[in-house]
Amino acid sequence: MLLDAVGIWFTYGLIAHDGAFVATIVLLVLGVINVAFIFEALAPLRWIVPGLALMVVFVLYPVMNTVSVALTNYGNGHLLTKQQAIAQFESKYYSPPGAPTYAWRAYRSSDDTFLLWLTDPQGQSFIGDPKSGIAAVRADDPRFGPKDDDGLPKTIGTYTKLSRLEVFPYLSTLQSFTLQAPLGILRIVSLDAAPVAIAKYAYDPVRDVLVDRETGTEYRNLDGTFTAANGEELAPGFSSFV
Repeated sequence: MLLDAVGIWFTYGLIAHDGAFVATIVLLVLGVINVAFIFEALAPLRWIVPGLALMVVFVLYPVMNTVSVALTNYGNGHLLTKQQAIAQFESKYYSPPGAPTYAWRAYRSSDDTFLLWLTDPQGQSFIGDPKSGIAAVRADDPRFGPKDDDGLPKTIGTYTKLSRLEVFPYLSTLQSFTLQAPLGILRIVSLDAAPVAIAKYAYDPVRDVLVDRETGTEYRNLDGTFTAANGEELAPGFSSFV
């Protein structure tokens, strides 16, 4: 049934975007419609089910949503779910004191994928990409083409080395990369630097505490906002019952 297929597809999208409440309503409506059309004894319901479905969508759902908003802190600064807010915090990084910084050069293929040639402070070279992390360079790597004036291969397989000027159009893309390294992750911060970084925040689900690993500060869940003992609040907050 086409309606079932569309409804299931819509429900899957809702669940994937943390819309479980609305997804439940959609499934209930689909269930009622299917029951009405499967059992002949319920044939009269087939004429009123479309109207009931519209009533649920345009009357009951807005009322239930209004009640939900009234009982939570949903609003500016608290639009996310708790899981979404924690995910945002855990995606932030910082470079601890003394963290090594790698020099880098970029290689690009014709399909706009990239490799990075990375050199650590001791002069050891690595090749990396977001999927594979970094691996030490092997001098006998058959992918290497002839060397340029910098002593680096002009090509690595289907990848061609970009000059500093050629890197500019792709810099924002390259800066979005995170590469797994032995001491943390590497993130490009400038045209010649990719320092090692680690996650700034760690969430402790047992104590419901967000810990700033850079400062050691603990932020406790206070009505949908992670708050330190001195009153400092972290943004974003998340919706919760009040």
